[in-house]
Amino acid sequence: MKRVLVSVLCLAVLLSGCATKELRRKVNDLDDRVDVLERRQGIVENDLQQKEDVSYVSTVEVEEVSRKTIPSVRSLSKKDIQRALRSAGYYGGKIDGKIGPQSKKAIKEFQADHGLKVDGVVGPKTTRALSQYLVK
Repeated sequence: MKRVLVSVLCLAVLLSGCATKELRRKVNDLDDRVDVLERRQGIVENDLQQKEDVSYVSTVEVEEVSRKTIPSVRSLSKKDIQRALRSAGYYGGKIDGKIGPQSKKAIKEFQADHGLKVDGVVGPKTTRALSQYLVK
C-alpha cells in the first residue's frame, strides 16, 4: 500500500511539472501575441497621426512624385516577406518561405493598415512598404 501511495505521489508531481511547462508555453504564446498587437496598434496610431499632419494632395500628384523620387525596390524573397511582416508586428508564424494562410492574412492586414490595395499580393507598393521593416 505504501509503494502504491509513493508511486501515485511521484506521478502527481511529474504530471504537475508537465502541466506547468504547458502553461508556461501558453503564457509565452500569449505574451508574443500581445507584443504583436501592441506593435500593430502603434503602427495604426502613427499612420493616423501622419494622416492628420498631411495636407490634402491629390492621388495623381502623389503617384507622380512617387515615380520620380522613390526608387524602385527589389523584389523580396518569401522569407524576407515573412521577416518584414514579423518585424512590423503582423506575422507570428515560422519563417519558412511558404506563403500559407497565416502569411496571406498578415499581408492583407498589413496592406489594409498601410492604405494599400488589400489583395494579399506583394506587388511593388507592398514591397516598398514592407522593405522599411526589414532589419538591415
